[in-house]
Amino acid sequence: MDALLKLGFSSPAAVRSPSYNILKILPERPEGFDARPCHYKENFSFLDIEQILLKNDYQAIDAFSRNEDGFLTINERVKQFLSELWATPTEKNADAVKKLFMALFKKNYALSPKDNSHADSLPVKDFLMTLIYSFSVLDHNNLIAPDEKLIFLSEIQKRFEGIQNATNWGFDMSSCELGVDLFGCQNHTYSHQHVRALYGSIFNSSEDFQMGKNFMNLQLMIFLLMGRFGARHLEVNGLGAIMLTL
Repeated sequence: MDALLKLGFSSPAAVRSPSYNILKILPERPEGFDARPCHYKENFSFLDIEQILLKNDYQAIDAFSRNEDGFLTINERVKQFLSELWATPTEKNADAVKKLFMALFKKNYALSPKDNSHADSLPVKDFLMTLIYSFSVLDHNNLIAPDEKLIFLSEIQKRFEGIQNATNWGFDMSSCELGVDLFGCQNHTYSHQHVRALYGSIFNSSEDFQMGKNFMNLQLMIFLLMGRFGARHLEVNGLGAIMLTL
């Protein structure tokens, strides 16, 4: 972490809480986990991704552009690599996953949204979440070397900085009102806080982790209330008032 900060990346993670511990963000693999064996040559070829990267520049993600199919395909394919690695965390599979991400890093893939808008930032956040989870699988299974870890952390940091202004009120929820249905305070805010929780867990940033944790706790409470009383009942009879008491 200290080496990362020396590279010049500013981050709230630079201010640490001595009582804050990095938490596990991966689900535990059940005993006797029954997973389809991962065959390296079949499941870890990414020639299709390399071909997509050759056709267009995906450094700044521009939603609804002619390049949309390309970055959406890459994001979905990278999730497949994460799933396979989590299910079968072998050294050979880890090497293939790291090779894929290094190729994406070299092309500065999804480094930032083209504009500070929700539409452009969502695919960046989507890739960033997969990147953080993949790094966590590698780190948890001791499948990443110190120099590789520094590269991954650096690339995570760059993309995290890239989404902070898209838009500010989505990142810090400053314009959201409890009990009020506002655009930008729905799935857009959810993904921002999801990323912040993951980021906080690996960079030891209690501020970011707590924002994500609080938002998830709120969502869980709402879902439980909806299941008990019904969504329409809560809408008519004071969901806003319930939320304002939190």
